[in-house]
Amino acid sequence: MIKKSRLAAFILSFIPGGGHFYLGFPVRGIVFFISTFVDVVFSFGLAVAVQDEDPLVLLIALPFIWLWAALDSIYLADRINRSVEAGLTQSSEAIPSVHHDEYRKKQNTKAIAMFLSVVPGAGHMYLGFQKQGFQLMLMFFTCIFLVDWLRTSLFMVFLPAIWFYGMFDAMYKASGEEVDQNKDVMMISWFNGNASWMKDKSKLLGYLLVFLGSALILARIVFPIIDREISWEIRGYLQNGIIALLFILGGIKLLTGSKGNSAGGKGESGL
Repeated sequence: MIKKSRLAAFILSFIPGGGHFYLGFPVRGIVFFISTFVDVVFSFGLAVAVQDEDPLVLLIALPFIWLWAALDSIYLADRINRSVEAGLTQSSEAIPSVHHDEYRKKQNTKAIAMFLSVVPGAGHMYLGFQKQGFQLMLMFFTCIFLVDWLRTSLFMVFLPAIWFYGMFDAMYKASGEEVDQNKDVMMISWFNGNASWMKDKSKLLGYLLVFLGSALILARIVFPIIDREISWEIRGYLQNGIIALLFILGGIKLLTGSKGNSAGGKGESGL
């Protein structure tokens, strides 16, 4: 085994995966390269499908993929060089070799899981977390369906959150930590938890559905009518006024509900 240049690994990583090919980790290199390719194709393909530029926000993943590939290649170059130095100056067992079969198998498993997580949930299924993978995949593609069907960008805000959560959660699980395979993903567990603020989860879900329905009516029915019938100066005031009024009413409802609950709690304690 010979030493590897950190600078060469970094420069070659300007094409994600190039540094890993140089270091002798072709599987990891292919994963980083295909992840970049899939992100670009998926983002532009979704934008064409819905005839909107909003899905291009998913391209924000590209700098993260590039940075991760560059830092990972530098880290592996350091591990290789330390292994070579340990072999020259002391016993070969002093620093575990990055080319050890068990180490490479673990790293390749993590890389494959990360690559599959380009489609949220696929990486979890590969690692054996079938339930969590199904939940993530269902949430992700449901948001895409709603964006396309309703022709609104309202649900676009959930796509990057689900995508990044699936990516980093798969990386954590692939590291070998002991995790319950039957556990729900974080977003689902919020509604299945025993926390005090989630005891009335059906009411919270109802508020969420009312908010989403109201937002869709405003975005797809009310605002288009305002655009046609009213001048642009008055239109801006009305749109901002309607949104502000909804927030005020929602806040008043929450405040009055909280006061009612606290009064009820005091009455019960007095008894």
